[in-house]
Amino acid sequence: MCQQLFDCLTAPLEPGAKAPGGTRDSPPWLSLQHLERGANTQMLHKCVDARMLTIALLALLCASASASAIQARSSSYNGEYGGGGGQRFSHSGYQLEGPITAIRIRVNSYYIVGLQVRYGKVWSDYVGGTQGDLEEIILHPGESVIQVSGKYKYYVRQLVFVTDKGRYLPFGKNKGTSFNAVPLYPHTVLRFFSGRAGSLINAIGLHWDVYPSDCGSC
Repeated sequence: MCQQLFDCLTAPLEPGAKAPGGTRDSPPWLSLQHLERGANTQMLHKCVDARMLTIALLALLCASASASAIQARSSSYNGEYGGGGGQRFSHSGYQLEGPITAIRIRVNSYYIVGLQVRYGKVWSDYVGGTQGDLEEIILHPGESVIQVSGKYKYYVRQLVFVTDKGRYLPFGKNKGTSFNAVPLYPHTVLRFFSGRAGSLINAIGLHWDVYPSDCGSC
């Protein structure tokens, strides 16, 4: 298409050329040459319009691709931390309800047993087992988790949340292999969890992105 437009736009109009069927004595408004000039002019205008439309569409596509690239650069992931086994879970759909506003963690003497998270005003499904004590933290309006550390071996043993308000919130036992997760890009926060769970939390994954801009009451 670009080559056709280029050829069309750069095709020369030859005012001195003799039009087929015309004579030197014919008035210009009656000559085939004059009519062909008019047709060429109309074609030129159409080609220019087509080129401008193509440029506009390309600009729109480029802007869309640029926006997608910016969004992609705001997302990052850490994990999975833990052992094998368990059923896979993901809260990717819940993040559409809003930012993380509360977290429930069930712990026993050795491991993180269960997990449930509130996104906006909606609680996720509970994953994990039923043994142990259930603890809950509620984030302040506008508060976000910006760092997660912990311990694991065959299962997750400890989770420690740090918020942008300076709060340090530990759960579980300080024993096992250490991990420390932070977002890859600045001005991003913990948006949702994924992982694997059975009777305990086998493994945990952490997903980071920008805080939702349309959450005035969160």
